[in-house]
Amino acid sequence: MDKLDDVTVSIFKAAHIDEVLMHSLTRDDLRDLFPGPEDFLRRKRVWSLISPEELHLVENIVSSNPELTAMAKKVVEYYPMLQDKDEAVKHTTIHNRLKKRLLQCKVTAKEARACTREGLSKEEALP
Repeated sequence: MDKLDDVTVSIFKAAHIDEVLMHSLTRDDLRDLFPGPEDFLRRKRVWSLISPEELHLVENIVSSNPELTAMAKKVVEYYPMLQDKDEAVKHTTIHNRLKKRLLQCKVTAKEARACTREGLSKEEALP
């Protein structure tokens, strides 16, 4: 808790949350402890300390540009109304949107462990 500011430490002490318990907090718990937009950065700081490793399950797909391009081409082939009209390459917009969406798909290490305990693969755990 030595990396936290005095206000955060005092709120944790008032709620009887020690360092061990702090690592089990969820984002909803942090919103309850630190409500409002003025504590957004405080919540973000605590979250980065208690869950430093996030697994990007789609990292391999995003880093593999040919696979992403193939997916974009299939989407445009199936839905021709999504083609770019001004572009020589008809799938550029879809490619960019797919890449952006895939980058937003994150599962924390805690969620990944829970999924593997339930017998799900990491890919099956994605919504």
